[in-house]
Amino acid sequence: MDREEKEEHGMKKEFSDTDEKYIVPFTLAELKALSSRTRLQTLALLREKPMTLAEISRKTGLNRSTMHQHLKILQGAGFTQKKTETQKRTYHSLTDRAKEITQKKTE
Repeated sequence: MDREEKEEHGMKKEFSDTDEKYIVPFTLAELKALSSRTRLQTLALLREKPMTLAEISRKTGLNRSTMHQHLKILQGAGFTQKKTETQKRTYHSLTDRAKEITQKKTE
């Protein structure tokens, strides 16, 4: 397809400044993290308070291994962070980015 045919079919080779409003403000890692109902549920749980892997697993009904994989994806996307308080207790909590996107709209 040449340039004229692409324009005729609504296809553009490059984005213009006016097209920026259509660009999603999320990275691929963030979109992947948000594509799972379990990970969305985990973000909602962590909005309440920081939790250990065991607490999150118990509340979601998933085994620790599965929950660990979900938390790795959330952390990789920049939505959660870990804080070790003792040798055996690590808490997972939301980052500022996750708080921003999970904020309840009151308007």
